[in-house]
Formats: sequence, structure tokens, C-alpha cells
Amino acid sequence: DGDASVSVNAIDASTGALISPPGVRVPVGLNPHSVTVDPSGKFAYVTNRGSNTVSAFTINSGTGALTEVAGSQFTAGPGPRSVAVDPSGKFAYVANGDIPASVSAYTINSGTGVLAPVSGSPFALAQADSHPLWVTVDPSGKFVYTANQATGDVSAFITNPATGALTLVGTVASGSSP
Repeated sequence: DGDASVSVNAIDASTGALISPPGVRVPVGLNPHSVTVDPSGKFAYVTNRGSNTVSAFTINSGTGALTEVAGSQFTAGPGPRSVAVDPSGKFAYVANGDIPASVSAYTINSGTGVLAPVSGSPFALAQADSHPLWVTVDPSGKFVYTANQATGDVSAFITNPATGALTLVGTVASGSSP
């Protein structure tokens, strides 16, 4: 949203529809761009493109209410666009879409949701001007991928399962503005 917030809505369990009235608005950083929930459903993370941060929240399992995690907002690289959490819930990855293009990697404290930068983070892409807009982690948690708008390609990284560190293994052409 332009007003630096995200909305929290209830969901109809039988249809998946958002329940009216509109949800509660929760403040985040400037120009929120993407939100994800960890696999346990305990934490939500929001990228804030305008403030180069990631907001972190605990999720109340009964009400869905969000409470900001202590120390949030966490520093990201330039222009964070999207965030993904690995299937184990141990690591979070952020596609930093402004120059120099990179992926920020964090460990997630399983009790608090606090993000701590992985050693060596952020991890560079092959081209500094690639503008990664999206990041995803494969279901095994072994690989991280970015869709790079400016260069029309996808970058692949291998993850270190112990530390969450990334190693760029290659880039493949994918067409215009993936």
C-alpha cells in the first residue's frame, strides 16, 4: 500500500473468500511490496521497497492478529521486492531489485521470528543490473531462484543447509521481464 501498511483479513474456511468488512491495517515500512508466511504459520514477513527493510510479525493463531517482532524492521539490500521462507522455516530470502542486484539471506529464530543476516549476505547475482523481482525456494529447500526482470533470466543458487548461505550456480534465459 502507498500508506505503508498491510491489511489483515479473515478467510472463509469453506470458500477461501476474504470476509468483509475490510481487514485491519498494520503499519510496515515504506512501499510494502510482498508478504509471506513461514511454514509453521507463526510468522509473517513483508518487504518494504521504499525503506530497504523487512518487517516481521508474529501471527496470533486464534485471531490472525499481527504483532511486530522485536527489532523489526530488519535491514535488506536495495529495493527489496519479494521474500520467501524455506520449507524448514529456518531461513528467509529476499530479492533485492535495485542496483546492485542481490539476495539477502537470514536465519529465522524459531521462537521469536527475529531475522539475523547470514554470513556473506547479501549474495550477488551474475549481473548487478538484473533487477530480481521474485525469489522462491524449491520444495526440498536445496535451491533458491530469482526472476530477473531487466536481464530476462532466472538465477539459481544452491543453499548451504547448515548456514543458509547461497552460492550462485547459474543463470538461464527465460524471456522478457520474467
